Amino acid sequence: MSRKGANARVLELMEHFGAKNNSLMSVEFFFYANKQDDASNLLIDLSKLGYKIYTVDEPDAAKKQWAIIGNTPKMDVSETALAEWTEKMERLAIENNSAFDGWGTLIDPKGA
Repeated sequence: MSRKGANARVLELMEHFGAKNNSLMSVEFFFYANKQDDASNLLIDLSKLGYKIYTVDEPDAAKKQWAIIGNTPKMDVSETALAEWTEKMERLAIENNSAFDGWGTLIDPKGA
């Protein structure tokens, strides 16, 4: 599935579970890097954007890459805004010899 298709599917599920198209929500993101230096540089760039990093996991026997996981401050989660944000994350990954693996968000059915 293309990134655009994945975004559309996640937005469809968000709407199904009560999120509105113009909601402001924190978005969790996932990156992978083959080298520690690349993971560290990506972490620095994400931090400069004001993003919180939960973890930078080292590779082990089960996973061969560094995992960088974190979240954004609340942001516009409309289809257009997410498409632009996703493109920005993909460019950031390329600049840091990493891979952007996608995003997700938690939906509060009372406040979405």
